[in-house]
Amino acid sequence: MRPPARGPGRGPSRVKAAILGAAIQVLTDQGVEALSLRAIADVAGIGVTSIYHYFNSKAELLVDLASLGFRDLALDILKRQQHAPSPMEGGAQAFFDFARDRPTLFLLMFDEHLMSRSAAVREAEQAAFLAYATAVRAEGRISQENQDDVALALWALVRGAAAIMSSYPNGAMPGEAFARLLAGANYLVGCDRSPARGFAYSPGADALDASGGVLSFASGDEGARPSGLGRRALSPTIRLTPVVDSLQSRVVSTALTLLETEGRDHLSLRTIALRAGVGLGSIYHYLPSKQDLLRRLALIGLGDLLDQVRRAISADSDLGPMRASHRAYNAFVRARPALFSLMFNPGLLSQHAQLRVAEGQVFDTYRAAVRADGRIPIERRDCATLAIWALGRGQASMMTSYGGALPVELEVSLARGAAFLIDRRA
Repeated sequence: MRPPARGPGRGPSRVKAAILGAAIQVLTDQGVEALSLRAIADVAGIGVTSIYHYFNSKAELLVDLASLGFRDLALDILKRQQHAPSPMEGGAQAFFDFARDRPTLFLLMFDEHLMSRSAAVREAEQAAFLAYATAVRAEGRISQENQDDVALALWALVRGAAAIMSSYPNGAMPGEAFARLLAGANYLVGCDRSPARGFAYSPGADALDASGGVLSFASGDEGARPSGLGRRALSPTIRLTPVVDSLQSRVVSTALTLLETEGRDHLSLRTIALRAGVGLGSIYHYLPSKQDLLRRLALIGLGDLLDQVRRAISADSDLGPMRASHRAYNAFVRARPALFSLMFNPGLLSQHAQLRVAEGQVFDTYRAAVRADGRIPIERRDCATLAIWALGRGQASMMTSYGGALPVELEVSLARGAAFLIDRRA
């Protein structure tokens, strides 16, 4: 395994270090959309041509930034596990703290679109994972023959949990929801009687002040707060197959095809208009912006995933509802990785309550499958379901990072680790 791409601390010139530092500052202060070479040059106090001396393109610079982030995360994991009540707690807390304290860099690092195109970023993540695996080995709670598989499953779990955190506005996951998530993670690890030896995390005051509930997805407009565990029903008009002879449906259908066959890089309103055979003005009548298009596609995808999971659960099968829903979920990821990545994009979810409501429906369906399965004790069912959901979300994120299918050895190891955590505790 090659080491991750080097950062400023490993010998590049001061100019390159200044460029990367300026890029991180722009990313932190203004977000990835503002991360232009001109903005970076202005912050660094250099000319744009100087950046091209070190980076051939913005894409190359993003790879270095993500790799640098993973290097810092690996160092944090190694450092924190030495001073925490337990190595696993320290490793997990370093991960969660990184997601909370450096959210824009975290989103860039785990951007599945970037990872799917860059082996260097995937290798940088692998180096951070190996740092976390040392915490699992040092913990001593997992038998030696299962440690590598379980470490990979737990990495998927914390990756999924951090993605869920990032899906809330300002990364403020409600405190009650996060407490349940940690309780579920501790249950899977076998630390439910000793949380200090498993996962622990103290969310910020903004998270503690947020509304409660299992996942606390907002319903309605961005400021709405749900009561109890209810969810607003997803509109029955949201389906994969558009209505025939509808101009709006033709535009959306063309956009879906373009996304799934050519990727998000080619998803522009002008290209969609050309492929759909309509005027650009007609598209703007239905879709005022590309952001609105992405939200519409994500809603369609979530509606289709919901239908697919429901059909799998209700079909005659020897798998049982929990395994059937897992299989349907993973089949969707393999078949439509670009759409899935868009559906669960934390940046998009954090901006649109309607998407969080739609995701909440899929989660509620999965929760019903866990209850019907019966493998999880009643008193642990809700918290364990939330942890397994995070594990599944992390696993799916890893799959889309590889274009929809993990390398066989990783897929087998991850499946073994997840089965060990779930079945061993059932």
